[in-house]
Amino acid sequence: MDEIILISDTDIDFLNDRLRSMMPQHIADAMAYAHVDADVYASGSGYFFKRQLAHIATRAYQAKVPTPNAFSFFSSDSEIQRGADSYIQYIEEPLGEAIIIANFADDLPRVNVTQREESKSIQWLGAAYGFSVKDIAAATFANKPLNQTLGITARKIVERKHNRLAWFGDYEAKLDGILTNADVPRVLFSNQFSAATAALTIEDEITAAINGVRILTKTTATITDIAFPPAEYAHIHSTSRSTDGNSNTSIAQYILMNNPSLERIHEAWELDADENGGTALMLGWNRDADSMRYEMVVAFEQQPAQRNGLEFVVDNLGITGGMNIPRPLEAFVGVLVRA
Repeated sequence: MDEIILISDTDIDFLNDRLRSMMPQHIADAMAYAHVDADVYASGSGYFFKRQLAHIATRAYQAKVPTPNAFSFFSSDSEIQRGADSYIQYIEEPLGEAIIIANFADDLPRVNVTQREESKSIQWLGAAYGFSVKDIAAATFANKPLNQTLGITARKIVERKHNRLAWFGDYEAKLDGILTNADVPRVLFSNQFSAATAALTIEDEITAAINGVRILTKTTATITDIAFPPAEYAHIHSTSRSTDGNSNTSIAQYILMNNPSLERIHEAWELDADENGGTALMLGWNRDADSMRYEMVVAFEQQPAQRNGLEFVVDNLGITGGMNIPRPLEAFVGVLVRA
């Protein structure tokens, strides 16, 4: 993943000394080198503005922002190089069967692997913020910093878009999301997660969905993680297994104990009905990056400021290939029942 190189204080001091020794007609060329407009620099604000942009960028990259769920659930490493317009996803299907052979047999059946290729698009994301010439001049005069939260906000907005694409994709942009991929199986639940439904019934439905992946793949695939919307997550963690409430074991604890491959149960607001057209969803998946991953080519990148009339605009970019799901049968989407 590309790395942003910020101009250092030493570079700024060198440029400032160089400007002082120049004739006025050369200032414009020096400003082009520094990505700062000559008119602003001539007003005495250029050096201040350059240092402020460097500080804002540093704050944006170092700020601790809430991690979108997608990037704690799925791998987001990508081998795709910046500049690519698309990538090929290979979905492998093994073929062949072993047989019982006689001594000196020389006609063993061949095995093979078929590969289905799917072309996936790569898209650029963008969000911008800006400072007017008046803002810069006022901040310079008062010796006060520019609004540093703008850079952090831009980073949050770009990461929020990455997160949404990981879950829901974008049909028009040809980007896959884990909840919208047509090859990921769907499981319909028949009972509501509520006090009116016996704990055993809820446990059976969740376990059946998890085991369904093993049955469908002839035990070659397992589910390591499951996630629920906040209401269902709270219910299975706070509800005792016994009808009288005296059991120390919750539904969630029982599910973890009785499904050896299952490692974690998560809460995800992205699965709530409000985010999915009125339908609450459950998700089960295998955390292995070879099963699925989010192709985050560039997470966030702040560009140099560009003059636009009486404003300096700072563009912020991201690059994504959406969810890459070469093994869609190692996941399932559960459709939950609500009153």
